[in-house]
Amino acid sequence: MSDSSICAACGKPFVRCRYNSNHQKFCRRSACVRRRKQARQRTSHNRRYHEDEDYREGKRQKSREYMRVRRRKERAAKKDAIEINPIDILTGVVAQLTDEEDPMTVRERLRAYSARGRQLSHICSITGPVP
Repeated sequence: MSDSSICAACGKPFVRCRYNSNHQKFCRRSACVRRRKQARQRTSHNRRYHEDEDYREGKRQKSREYMRVRRRKERAAKKDAIEINPIDILTGVVAQLTDEEDPMTVRERLRAYSARGRQLSHICSITGPVP
């Protein structure tokens, strides 16, 4: 038997290990090793999941617990979320872009931009969407 072979995962030639040459079907590239490991774990998991009741119940319980914790963390994140006021953000952006620090001037500019936006949206609603 020759020392070289073709990898079953990537199809590239490789030199087999002299101690494992009868069984080695995959090369030692990291992607091929990862693929071989995933396939081995998948077949082992599938076999045990369908044959072993205790293993199946353990996996189901672990999945339920994981989802419970995930939902709890999601609810906590939503509760702790910072409420962002879009008007404050828009005011800050307008103040930054116009280099204004006077609140009255910024407010006047916001009103002007608002009126301009209303005019543009009215024109777009009359003419229809741009193709």
